[in-house]
Amino acid sequence: MDTSSPNSRIRFGKFEVNLHSGELRKQGQRIRVQPQPMKVLAVLLERPGELVTREELRNRLWPGELYVDFEHGLNRSINKLRRALLDEASSPIYIETLSTRGYRFIAAVERLEQIADLATNPQSTKGPLHATTGDQEQTRSDRSRIWWFAFVVLALAVAATLSLQLWRNVHRRARRPPVGHVETRRFVYVADYSGSSILAYSVDPSSGVLRPAPSSPFSSGEHPYSLSLVGDYLYSANRGRSDEACGNGCTISAYVIDSVSGGLEQLDTSPFPAGNGPLTVLAHPSGTFLYSVNVISQDLWTYSRLADGELRPLGSPLPLGRHPINATLSPSGRYLYVSNQDDANISAFRLGLDGEPRPVAGSPFGTGLRPRSIAIDPSERHLYVLNYGVNPHLDRKEACIGTYAGIRGRGCSISAFSIKEDGALAELPGSPIESDGINPHGSVIDSVGKFLFVANVTSNDVSVFEIDPTTGGLKHIRGSPFHAGEGPNALTLDWSDSYLYVLNAFSRDITQFSIEDNGQLELMGPPVTAGIGPAAIVAVRKSDH
Repeated sequence: MDTSSPNSRIRFGKFEVNLHSGELRKQGQRIRVQPQPMKVLAVLLERPGELVTREELRNRLWPGELYVDFEHGLNRSINKLRRALLDEASSPIYIETLSTRGYRFIAAVERLEQIADLATNPQSTKGPLHATTGDQEQTRSDRSRIWWFAFVVLALAVAATLSLQLWRNVHRRARRPPVGHVETRRFVYVADYSGSSILAYSVDPSSGVLRPAPSSPFSSGEHPYSLSLVGDYLYSANRGRSDEACGNGCTISAYVIDSVSGGLEQLDTSPFPAGNGPLTVLAHPSGTFLYSVNVISQDLWTYSRLADGELRPLGSPLPLGRHPINATLSPSGRYLYVSNQDDANISAFRLGLDGEPRPVAGSPFGTGLRPRSIAIDPSERHLYVLNYGVNPHLDRKEACIGTYAGIRGRGCSISAFSIKEDGALAELPGSPIESDGINPHGSVIDSVGKFLFVANVTSNDVSVFEIDPTTGGLKHIRGSPFHAGEGPNALTLDWSDSYLYVLNAFSRDITQFSIEDNGQLELMGPPVTAGIGPAAIVAVRKSDH
C-alpha cells in the first residue's frame, strides 16, 4: 500500500479503510481482503466520483504484465472487492462499472484524518512564540475565526454527505434489496447420498466460512446424487437403490430456497419422474429447461421448466453410452456433454431453442479411461474431462493404467478439447495431460477461466492448473496438489471466486480454502461436517440470484 498519503483513513457507508495498514473494517470488524484488491480500492478512493480507466489501473498496478494476465488480475480484484463490500455490478452502491472503460467509486467518502487534524493539531493556527500582547490578542481573535470557519465547513460537509447518502438510498430501494439482504443470499448445498437428505450452509460474508443453516438437513428422495441451482430453486437427482431398484428414487426433487435462512421447502408436486438411476441433473442457463442423465436406463431426459419450478417431461428419452456418469452444459446453453464411463467417451448434443438435444456429428468422442467430471471454460472454447483410471489404489500405476469394462487404457489424466462451432470436439495437442493426483473425480473452473480445480479422490488432495486462454493448455500451479480431507469427490466455488469448498466422501466433511491470486490454496478454518455419505456440492454463484 502507498503510505505517503496524508489521508490514510477513509470512511464510506458502514466501512472504514486504512490505506497505511491495508485494512478494511465494517463497523469495527476486520474483513479479509488481499493486497492487490486493496490497491485497486486505494486508487479508486483517490478520486471518488470520477472515472478511473482500466489503462490507468494497468499502468499503476500491473506494469509490464501481459494484457491477458492484467485482465484476469483486474477482474478478480474487482470481484473480490465487491464480495468484501457486499456490492453488485448490476446495481452498485460502491463500485460502478463503466463498460470497457473502467470503474468509478460512487459512494460518499469521508476522509477521517483531515477532520482529525483540525481537532488535534491546534498548533498549526498559532502565531509566533514571541509575539507582543497586541499580537497575542489578534492571534486569539484570528484563531477564533478560523475555528468558527472550520466548524461551519465541517457542519456543511456532514449535512451534504448525509443528504447525498439519503438521496442515493431512497433511489436505490426500488432497484435492489438492502445490503443486509444480500448477505443472507450466499448458500452452499450438499447432497447426502447415504442420509437421503440435503444439507444447507450459509456463507459468512466477511470470512467465507460455512455455517449450517437453521433446520438443516432437509429430506430428499432416496440417495440424492447430484444438485442443480436455478433462480430461487434447487433440484436434486435421486438415484434410488444401488441394486437397480428405484425404491423412493428415480426422481427429481424440486425445492424453493428461503432467501433469508437458506432453508428448503419442497414443491407440493415434487418429486418428478426420471429415468432409472438419475446421477446428474442440469438446469439450462435460461431457466426454461432441465436435463437428467440416468445411469441404469442409460438415457437422457429433457424437461420443460415452468415459472413455478414444476417440471414437465419434453420429448422422448435419448439413448446414451454405457454407464453415463456425469454431464455438463456449456455456459451459453448451446451444448450438452455426457461422459460415458464404460465406453471411455463423451456424447455431445446441440440444444435448439426448443431445448431438445440433438446429437452432434461425430459424437461420441474418445477420452481416457473411465471419464468422469466435465468442465468448460467461460469463453466456451475449451472442454476438459477427468479420466479417473482403473480403480482406487495408492500405487499410481495400479490405479491409473489397466483394463476397465473391456477397454485397455490410461487414467489419472485430463483430456483437453477445443469446441467447434457445431459443438464437435477436437483433442488438443499434448492431451491427455497427466494429473498430479490419483483418481481425479470432480472439477470446476473459475468465472474468468483462469484456473481449473480438480478433486483427487484417492490421493486426498486438490490439483490446480492455470489455463492458457489462447491454446487451452494446462500448467500445474506451484505447490499443487493441496491436501484436502479423505476421499475428495466434488468441489465448488463461491460466487466471488475467492473461496473453494471441497467435499470429502470418506471423512464426511468439507475442506474450506481461500484462493490466492496465483491460484494457490490456503486452508481456512477447520473442516465442516457434511452428513454420512456426501456425494455432491453446489454454491449459489451470484450474490442475488
